[in-house]
Amino acid sequence: MKKIIVIIAAILVLMACNKENVFLESPTNSVQETSGIKVNLTITRSDDITTKATVKSAYANNDVVFVFFKGVTAPKYLEMKYNSSLDTWIPTAKNNLTSSDISGAADRKMTAIYLPYGSAATVAASEGNFIFSDMTYSGYFLKAEQVDYTFDENVLSGSLSMMAPTLSNNSDKLIHFDISGFTSGHNYKLSQDYVKPLTFTSVSANGVLSMDEGTMGDAITGYEDGSMMSFSGILDASAVGNELDYQFTIDDLTSSTLYTRDAGTKTLSSSKYIGIGAINNTSVWNAFEYVDLGLPSGIRWAKCNLGASSETDYGDYYAWGVTYPYYEIGYAKENPQNHWRANETIAGYVKSYSSYGYNWGPYKYCMGQSNCITKYCSDSMMGYEGFTDGKTTLDPEDDAAKTNLKGRWCMPSKDNIEELCSNSNCTWTSQTNYNESGVNGYLVTSKSNGNSIFFPAVGYYLGKNLVESSNHFVGSYWSSTLTSFSASAYAYGVGTSSYGLITDTRIYGFCIRPIIP
Repeated sequence: MKKIIVIIAAILVLMACNKENVFLESPTNSVQETSGIKVNLTITRSDDITTKATVKSAYANNDVVFVFFKGVTAPKYLEMKYNSSLDTWIPTAKNNLTSSDISGAADRKMTAIYLPYGSAATVAASEGNFIFSDMTYSGYFLKAEQVDYTFDENVLSGSLSMMAPTLSNNSDKLIHFDISGFTSGHNYKLSQDYVKPLTFTSVSANGVLSMDEGTMGDAITGYEDGSMMSFSGILDASAVGNELDYQFTIDDLTSSTLYTRDAGTKTLSSSKYIGIGAINNTSVWNAFEYVDLGLPSGIRWAKCNLGASSETDYGDYYAWGVTYPYYEIGYAKENPQNHWRANETIAGYVKSYSSYGYNWGPYKYCMGQSNCITKYCSDSMMGYEGFTDGKTTLDPEDDAAKTNLKGRWCMPSKDNIEELCSNSNCTWTSQTNYNESGVNGYLVTSKSNGNSIFFPAVGYYLGKNLVESSNHFVGSYWSSTLTSFSASAYAYGVGTSSYGLITDTRIYGFCIRPIIP
């Protein structure tokens, strides 16, 4: 597999105007009738989105504003659909809404909601509330709550000023992301370190709009708009105007592909469109496929090993906690190796990969010997000059899956491995010459949904030699969890007639199968 190149690209802020809270011109409106109701409503909007980007700054043909009336029984409501050729709104009484319903309302208040990508939604009733029965709407929307209206001689009159929702923390800000390079008709969700979803849920019988604010990093639904995909959410106050390292993850649920991007240290601003680049641009985004095995934890496992291009490709070999192979990329299976990394000095100690290979000499977190560990050590007898830090799980910067793939990818923990190896969750079947590839290994099949992943017998590196490769039917894969003995970590192995959790010395070169938590 070609080396993944991550370019920390500058974020393009596509603001065409910096004016805020500008009322946009209302379409020319004429009184129109539906089910005996003469409708004379004007609709304006007052949000700080005044740029021609994918979150709609102007109403498009067939956009709908849903209008609900306090005291009118759900699911009766008024649909206002925009006709761009006439530059007007066309009303339609829905679910047998009649003039008597409106005239009988004691408190003449109306509440409206505009969902830029939810025009096809239908409204249902649930315990007296108005809910959208065929969709979950997460993202950008405008609303007008409990606005006065008049109803005289069957003429409904009023003015709806559609505004962005008020957030529970006024230091949080709305933010919008655009991407291109997507495949039409796919189900995309975006996760971003400092952004949380904003989900519209319902309108109560009293005209109060309900919405949910998620937590940072939760997935946000994407919506197609021409050649772009739009994602909208809440930028957490901790990130507003601050320089922070942040990452993007776009999950294509339709094709089971995760796209990840590290944007580096950048400043996110509020209420702006952020162009984050086409996901088919491999110099910006990493794309890696996963398999959903229906595990109780919800963990999804990568389809192939880190550094591999297919499920039968071995991928690369890593010492535990080291994020790079000891050899030059492209020489994973050469035995013995003639293409080692150049020597380097870490903490004043020369690491010679060509001299020792996968051994204590060049290991990143020691001073050349097993009893001179400098990180991830709980035993002072193993630590350099008595060093201990008590760490038993890899930090993100030492997780090879996270640092190479970015986003939510990471190495599996000991618990993740035990879940995968559990007979109640999956069936492990030994494979010889899997799919006529010439590669041995184990096929792991879910007992809940029948999906499967293949673990090739990749062998492992000890020193400069690849030991017990596929023809001997042995393979070892690291976890992110250290054992109580600081010189070893948990892993899992496949053998001729066995598989499961093992422990081994952390200097060995094992493969890695990433997961999505």
